[in-house]
Amino acid sequence: MKTLKRLLILSWVFLAILSCRPSGPDVLPTLTPVPAVPGPGAAPQPVSQPGERQTHQDLLRSTVQIVALAESGRRFEPMWTGSGSIVSPDGLILTNAHVVSDPDPAYQPAALGVAITVRSDQLPELKYLAEIQAIDYQLDLAVIQIASDLDGRPIEPEQLNLSYVTQGDSDLLELGDMLQILGYPGIGGETITFTEGVVSGFTREQGVEGRAYIKTDATIAGGNSGGLAANGAGQLIGVPTQVGYGGDERFADCRYLADTNGDDVIDENDNCIPVGGFINALRPVNLASPLLEAARTGVAPRPTPGPAPVSAGQARFSNPVFAPDVTADDQPTQIVAQLPSGATGVYAFWDYENMADGMTWEVRWYHEGEFMEDASQPPTAWQGGERGNWWVAAVNSSGLPDGTYRVELYVAGELLAQGAISVGGTAEGLLIQGYVRDADTGRGIAGAAYVVLNPGVTVASWDGSEAQAHTAAETDADGYFELPQPLERGQRYSVIVWAQGYLPTTGDNLLVGDEPSPLEVEVTLQRE
Repeated sequence: MKTLKRLLILSWVFLAILSCRPSGPDVLPTLTPVPAVPGPGAAPQPVSQPGERQTHQDLLRSTVQIVALAESGRRFEPMWTGSGSIVSPDGLILTNAHVVSDPDPAYQPAALGVAITVRSDQLPELKYLAEIQAIDYQLDLAVIQIASDLDGRPIEPEQLNLSYVTQGDSDLLELGDMLQILGYPGIGGETITFTEGVVSGFTREQGVEGRAYIKTDATIAGGNSGGLAANGAGQLIGVPTQVGYGGDERFADCRYLADTNGDDVIDENDNCIPVGGFINALRPVNLASPLLEAARTGVAPRPTPGPAPVSAGQARFSNPVFAPDVTADDQPTQIVAQLPSGATGVYAFWDYENMADGMTWEVRWYHEGEFMEDASQPPTAWQGGERGNWWVAAVNSSGLPDGTYRVELYVAGELLAQGAISVGGTAEGLLIQGYVRDADTGRGIAGAAYVVLNPGVTVASWDGSEAQAHTAAETDADGYFELPQPLERGQRYSVIVWAQGYLPTTGDNLLVGDEPSPLEVEVTLQRE
């Protein structure tokens, strides 16, 4: 991200922010028959630890299936399903935001059904309707409250006396710790599914303090979203949120195994189910603590609305560049115009300004013109503030297929920026890389600027704006640089190379011919 302020000042700002795309909801073709509404349940049963089997029983009774319902005449029809965890005997349930709502106002469920788990070998019993108490679309977390029976008759929360799971401390988890996952995945049939795994690592996210995700090798398929992730003591420590997610790791195999759209045919029109060799991710339960507290105290709106469409107005995305990876402090490891065959990730970075939290934004990735659903991000609420830098990535640990990758960045449905990069093959145009050295000592000069102006712009006519610069790079500690954008062959460019304390070197109307790419250059600067 090279923002050119004026001739002798080049500001390099890399405050990149990770964006993750939430998993999509799972479509339910049929609805479990509705039994009669039962009376109050047994006494509250927080998760106990008398033995492994009892712990599993306590956990399964604390896991519910959530059904997003649409009105059809005088009855409800299912839209999608997910899972949730009962966190208090009065019917508070923790789940994913995408399980209970959608950022698109036109795709909101009319009601939320809650199906209670009674036995592991029986279907969950749809008993209640619930309301959203607190929701965070950015974290993809929500808290709902059981409010009525299926006929809409209100239920006093203190009369429910439901089994529930106690909250653990997700900050205490370490690599190798055992995890237990419960939920209702579309691939596991209609009864509850239990899987185990270990903590595989943790990932960061800009704007999220501490651990943003807990990575695990436990099998988590679609429908488990929003479910229960417990530690060895049977305490709730996370919410299954991303399938095949976890930074550099991605699922290795994704197949069409279930009739998720209800057309009685299993084909490419159904949801792809990741199977085998993938890393999943949980939202740490500590991130949900503010939402749970807000729901208990009534501070949060009932319900909190999703992000409303906002005009892009003067919002601006600019300077899209690509890198093969991101550093620990959210900077590109290296700005490139092409990646070699076998590259496992392509990271897109850009500058933004005049944004506002709550604006709807979207990321679309394409490979050879084909839309990449898994890498793309659907419309969601912006939470990055007014200005700065952001990044997104398309990642596959098995290697990205060769070809051209294009990213499109939208705000309020308006395309604000786009860029393309090739993986494998031969890059078009001329890439330039090399060193800027001290003319007297021969040592590399750190922080030197190598600027190529747009065709037709001479050094004397340049006004110092980035709009008149074709591409630019800053040297590293050894004086090395790589221009991120290739130069068009047969075109003429003007070049400026400068470093503080040195006399600039310039050249006008330099012709790009058939030189081999990348072209290695070495520039020497004299001290002032």
